[in-house]
Amino acid sequence: MRRVWKTEEIEWVKQNKDKFSSRRELLEALNKQFNSNKTLVQVKSLGNRYHISLRYFNFSWSDKVKWLRENKHKYDDREDILNDLNKQFNTNYTLLQIKDMSTKYKLNLPLANRRIRQGLMNGRIKLRGVSQREVGEESYHSGKNIFVKTDNTNIFKDNFTLKHRYLYEQYHNVKLKEDDCIVFLDGDHDNFSKENLYRISRKVHSLMSGHRLHGTKTDKKTVIKCLEWEEKILSLKGKMGVQHGTT
Repeated sequence: MRRVWKTEEIEWVKQNKDKFSSRRELLEALNKQFNSNKTLVQVKSLGNRYHISLRYFNFSWSDKVKWLRENKHKYDDREDILNDLNKQFNTNYTLLQIKDMSTKYKLNLPLANRRIRQGLMNGRIKLRGVSQREVGEESYHSGKNIFVKTDNTNIFKDNFTLKHRYLYEQYHNVKLKEDDCIVFLDGDHDNFSKENLYRISRKVHSLMSGHRLHGTKTDKKTVIKCLEWEEKILSLKGKMGVQHGTT
């Protein structure tokens, strides 16, 4: 089987990787240098295999980073920062490049909120009709899960709750915690009756997964009770171990 990478190609990449502004430019020069037809996927794999740092973009950003740090507080949207940055330095950077630098230099720039909202309106929300749903109505499906609209905020993910969690809260007049999990006792994800929805802790849920008991044919409530006792015993042993170690 022919080797994908020759030794001289690997050495060339190591020596020249910082001379190009992007992986694509590096790839084009590499193929021209060796009359080859390598792809971006192969270049990425090369970097991973030989621990060669191949950033998407390699710009000299010292003055731009300084400007971003000094001016970011003036903006609520990343797209506005990008436009003024390009005017200030007569550049044509993109949102992807700004994101890359924000991550690298820990700038904590605001999100491109207008782009995000527009994307949601043009895609996910429009296609599924979510924006037209009223609070309390089923909004969309994701795999086996059904989501219910529970709010009307500007943050898409905060507006929806899993239907089985929503109904459990309605049935029992409680507010579930992040650590609470709701399981279907009969294994039927379409059975949302009050008797079929049961609250367990995330630890017990993990124990069920570890023992592969989520699909058990035995009475699931009995299995859960046993695991809840197992979780209590493990917790008690842990506390006793800590107390013993400190005495």
